[in-house]
Amino acid sequence: MPAEASPSLARMEAWGGALLRAMAGDASLQWSGQTLYRGTAPVVLAAAHQSDVPARLADQRGLLDGASLRLRLSDAALHARHLPGEPVERLVFELLEQLRVESLAPEEWPGARANLHALSLIHISEPTRPERMSY
Repeated sequence: MPAEASPSLARMEAWGGALLRAMAGDASLQWSGQTLYRGTAPVVLAAAHQSDVPARLADQRGLLDGASLRLRLSDAALHARHLPGEPVERLVFELLEQLRVESLAPEEWPGARANLHALSLIHISEPTRPERMSY
């Protein structure tokens, strides 16, 4: 993509917020500074492959598609009741829930499915760096 056609960070955040609101069905969602907000409260993206995502258009699309599917398809209260207390177990639990909802992306959303696939492959194939791990 030519430099002049590359979206600015502000524009990416604007369309990112619109995408989240539309896909998740929640008008209170905002995307700013690579942070998801419901109203003014930050929403944690707990799956490991959702951390340290580069601010490139393709990567952001996958991140936002995954976040909106998590908000749309995951029961937050049920998830919280079963969330393990141990850090490694919690990390695996969060990753599996995120992968579960990402696998449920409708076939009618081929762009979202492609974005999710690309983001997962990028982050799974990268060597794990200790500074990217969050317990």
